[in-house]
Amino acid sequence: MYAFKSDDSQEVTAPGNLPNLDIDYLQGLIDKEGETIQGLQTALGSATKAQVEAQKQFVTTQEQFQKQFVGLSQQIVAVQKQIATKAE
Repeated sequence: MYAFKSDDSQEVTAPGNLPNLDIDYLQGLIDKEGETIQGLQTALGSATKAQVEAQKQFVTTQEQFQKQFVGLSQQIVAVQKQIATKAE
C-alpha cells in the first residue's frame, strides 16, 4: 500500500484518489460489510424456509395425484369388467 507522510508530521495520508484509511473509515467499511452479510443471511434463511414449504406442498400434491390415479385405475378396471360381462 502506498501512503505519503506530511513534511514534519506523523500523519500518513492516502495519495490522490485513494480513500482515507483512518480507523473510523475502515471500521465503517467493516460495519457496512457486516450489515450486508447479515442481510444475505436473512435472505438465505427466508429462501430456505420457502424451499422447505414448496417441497412440502409438492409432496402433498404428488400424494393427491397418486390417490386420484389409483382411484381412476380402479374405476377403469370396474368399467372394463362391466363391459366384459355384458359382452358375454
